[in-house]
Amino acid sequence: MNDSGANLGNLPQLERDGITAIGTYPFPGPEALVPGSDGAGIAEEVGEGVSEWKPGDRALANFTQDHIAGRLTPKTLLSQLGGEIQGLLGEYFNFSSDWNCQTVLLQGTGGVSMFGLQIAHAAGA
Repeated sequence: MNDSGANLGNLPQLERDGITAIGTYPFPGPEALVPGSDGAGIAEEVGEGVSEWKPGDRALANFTQDHIAGRLTPKTLLSQLGGEIQGLLGEYFNFSSDWNCQTVLLQGTGGVSMFGLQIAHAAGA
């Protein structure tokens, strides 16, 4: 099993989550959708095939689960948390660990890029 389970204790409430909850999100998704586009938490257990994570590690969700690099495609757009697939608004979430990216491209030197650099560095990139 190449999955990791995380306890998600830090979930922001975004406008997208609100419109999803009241049924006005304009894109198709599961019938009983769990909202929650963004979140962070603590890994509580990892699968046998997972070597880059251990219990107690901090975890951060990738909003578009199947988009790791390159251009967005119609297929990757269907993997957005809390819209096209089940979101993070729950106590636990299983993350797939089928990829291991070591390169991060950041645009500019502003605050968002520097925060991205800090996350990438903490993740080992």
